Amino acid sequence: MGRKPGPVGPATTYIAAELRAQKGRLDWSLDDIAAKSGVPRSTVNTAIKGNQAIPVEVLIAVATALGLNPGRLLDEATTLDHRPKEMS
Repeated sequence: MGRKPGPVGPATTYIAAELRAQKGRLDWSLDDIAAKSGVPRSTVNTAIKGNQAIPVEVLIAVATALGLNPGRLLDEATTLDHRPKEMS
């Protein structure tokens, strides 16, 4: 019996986008991140896609490998506006 992925909201979307952006800035492959973080390549790929909630252990390892502060990412993500957008 497999586990269902966690919910995805603005925080996950933001963090995944930041991870992808840093991957691009460093010009690293998924294999590079996996090797430096100790996280399997497929898990890194899942995290940076942002289609599933990112387990905290994965976030810490991947963000740190990319030279990002995982605490700062979480802090920035919590300041996002989580209210539904009003229809114009």
